[in-house]
Amino acid sequence: MSQQQRELTTGEEVVEQGGGGESLPLPQTYVTCGKCGSLFAIAEEDLGRGKGCRVKCGVCAHTWYQSRDRLFDIPTETHDMIPANKSDLDRIARNLSRDFPPGYAGVFKLYVGNLDFRTTPDQLLGFFEDGSPSESAGGGVCDVSMVKGPDGRSRGFAFVTFYSEEDGRAALRCNGMECNGRELSVKEPNN
Repeated sequence: MSQQQRELTTGEEVVEQGGGGESLPLPQTYVTCGKCGSLFAIAEEDLGRGKGCRVKCGVCAHTWYQSRDRLFDIPTETHDMIPANKSDLDRIARNLSRDFPPGYAGVFKLYVGNLDFRTTPDQLLGFFEDGSPSESAGGGVCDVSMVKGPDGRSRGFAFVTFYSEEDGRAALRCNGMECNGRELSVKEPNN
């Protein structure tokens, strides 16, 4: 990777520079990917000499020219920079692989209740993907949103969105099926 192009990715409390593997303290400024909307902490000195440089999103691989005067200050008194959730990164990757916009959230949502509290979003996604009747480019599960309480523990239900209404309606047949030892309640949400 050239000196003028760096791949910037978020870490727990660092920004990694491509090539050298150096870890730096979290800077006080950030940039936003214009394609997927991901935020990346970046320091002005990371842009090299001159007015800026070309950067690459570590989520969707979009590249853009980032100028020094277009860095945004992180409002540290009101916000924290935290790594993106794995489920959000996975959803963005699924969307991009199907030529959907990164922020696409699906067209058909289902409520899934009576979940075992140890059920993970990946397990629930696999449960519905295995039963998906469509293998088309637009079919299948778009997103799984597990509902958690203030303590971070599962509340025993989730919302699952699908790329097509056909797949969502077909998934209604999973009502009463067993997942991790519990009979699921699968229905359209009230709202």
